[in-house]
Amino acid sequence: MILNPEQSLKGVFDYLELSFDPVILDGYSKIKLHGRGGISNYNNLEYQTMSLDPIAKWRNVITNPLRKMYCRRYLRWIGQERLAIMGYDLDDLLNQLNVVPFDFQYFFSDLYWIPYGKIYPIFEPRIIKHNIQALLNGKRVYPHT
Repeated sequence: MILNPEQSLKGVFDYLELSFDPVILDGYSKIKLHGRGGISNYNNLEYQTMSLDPIAKWRNVITNPLRKMYCRRYLRWIGQERLAIMGYDLDDLLNQLNVVPFDFQYFFSDLYWIPYGKIYPIFEPRIIKHNIQALLNGKRVYPHT
């Protein structure tokens, strides 16, 4: 999409059997995204045009061992076949991840937030009653998504 937006979008429009107008590429910076209930939550766009910057930007935040471990596990979960459908190679992505410089940026906050993110859905107040009943009935409790 970033490398060749016109060709990519034309393919999407063709698949949806819609007519493609290249003018939509010029309107990228005018798109207003809204959250639930019409609340504007992302109208201050960082990029006013398509940019290659995000392709390498992930390397700035996937630097500590926890994040690298999570990414490796997630990439393996997605799997070679699904990644290939999206145009990626698992081994290439793992190699890119391995050469990212190592540091402890975000490490200590991740030590807190990773377990919190796993536990919160189980004990979220609005579903706690349901989860307690399920546990008492010998059923497995699943976090919601």
